[in-house]
Amino acid sequence: MGYWPKARKNEALDHVQKATDLDPFNATFRRLYALLLEILHESEDAYDQLKLSYRLNPQDPTILFNLSQRTRSAGNLEQSLEFIELAIEQDPENPLCYEKLSAIYRQLGESERASRAQQQAAALKGAFDSYFAALYLSVKGRKTEAIKILEPIIPNRPEFITGMLLLADLYFMVGKQDQALSLYMKILDRDPTQSLAREKGAWIQVRQGLYDAALHLVEGFGFRTPDQTLISAYRLLA
Repeated sequence: MGYWPKARKNEALDHVQKATDLDPFNATFRRLYALLLEILHESEDAYDQLKLSYRLNPQDPTILFNLSQRTRSAGNLEQSLEFIELAIEQDPENPLCYEKLSAIYRQLGESERASRAQQQAAALKGAFDSYFAALYLSVKGRKTEAIKILEPIIPNRPEFITGMLLLADLYFMVGKQDQALSLYMKILDRDPTQSLAREKGAWIQVRQGLYDAALHLVEGFGFRTPDQTLISAYRLLA
């Protein structure tokens, strides 16, 4: 975007401003508005929009990351550290967050913590490299090879939900339902908002005849879903 003519940047800014006017409580629009203002060197207005987006969605990891970057640039390292730690809470498998955490620790003179954060960043980058290799193999139908790539990684990276989901899916596809279900349940223990793990785990339980357990699992959505209705029907027919 840095290579765009200024007229194109202004046009993009105008479109986002109109979107923000139409939906002033949309944190994503505010964040994009802040980004475009920053690109146009309107830093103070950009910061105002970023703070507004934070008030609208204080748990958005991208907003938290951007606030960490902004406060670090302003020399407020303690606040920058607070924001990046909050970003990691919301997105614990993002290696870029750990790289920034490492940089902040180094500026604060905490070399040991900086080193640990950098190691975490490197480990997660490696995990994602393995994930993409496994994903490629799975698309090619080489599921057993894909499983062999992921299995050594998951026990050491419990925050790596993306990899856990793929491994659970692969287990299911090769007929290892118990292992798939166990992994889906571990994912939900770590992050109950993972709807795919909840849905897929419930349907494995249905296949195993565990209708009450499956219903209990989908009830965790907090609202009635088509899955709940279908599972109830299966239970009545069993």
